[in-house]
Amino acid sequence: MKKSEPLLWSKFNDNKEDICPLCFYNYLIMSYDKLQIRVCVNDSDHLKNISLLNVEVGYPNSTNQTVWKSNARIFTEEKILDTMKQATWKTFDKNSETFVFDFLISKSKQIVVKQTTITSKDNSLHTIENKIDIDKETTSLEFLTIQIVKTTI
Repeated sequence: MKKSEPLLWSKFNDNKEDICPLCFYNYLIMSYDKLQIRVCVNDSDHLKNISLLNVEVGYPNSTNQTVWKSNARIFTEEKILDTMKQATWKTFDKNSETFVFDFLISKSKQIVVKQTTITSKDNSLHTIENKIDIDKETTSLEFLTIQIVKTTI
């Protein structure tokens, strides 16, 4: 296959011996397993005392270094928007935003969800870390519901 030819899937399927050994070509035909973490607020009486709730999600990468994300895409009406936003809630109702965090799947079987809250009564700051098994599809925490979706891109 010549370098000037377009990379078509049919060429790869029919002429596997002609595939260029360069990493670039291998990269184009690889698929990746993706972990999508969807986070929304619960309907909880405890939220009456909270003036702000911030979320960060951590997951180890391929070198086992935890990657922390606090900005996420917004999930609305069964559609994920490409808009990135800080995963923070100041109001808590059933129409509150759902935030989506994306990671490439590594060998780790757990994510870490860090909740930081500010109470409305005395403005005190509280942080809680929760480890969640990625094989568990839905998890409810005190203030949050976590949904984990595995996909291939």
